[in-house]
Amino acid sequence: TEGHHVVHWADGGETSLANTLLLCRHHHRLVHEGGWAVHMEGKGQPVFLNPRQTHLTDGARRAAEGGDPTARRRRSTAQLVLRDDQG
Repeated sequence: TEGHHVVHWADGGETSLANTLLLCRHHHRLVHEGGWAVHMEGKGQPVFLNPRQTHLTDGARRAAEGGDPTARRRRSTAQLVLRDDQG
């Protein structure tokens, strides 16, 4: 697990809990070298975007909050949203 600055420190980003999140080495590399992006929304909710700039967490979040019948399945697969083979 590695710490990631959401706003990079070289761009003035603080080293603080509000500006950092933990990523495994593979996903940290995707953000820095694979065209993926992350930003924070609301109360520190990370939102990941694939190289096509598609927000990948929206569907899982809506399902979890709305009581959708497929919410359980979506929550159980939410960890898959940052795979580099999801073109």
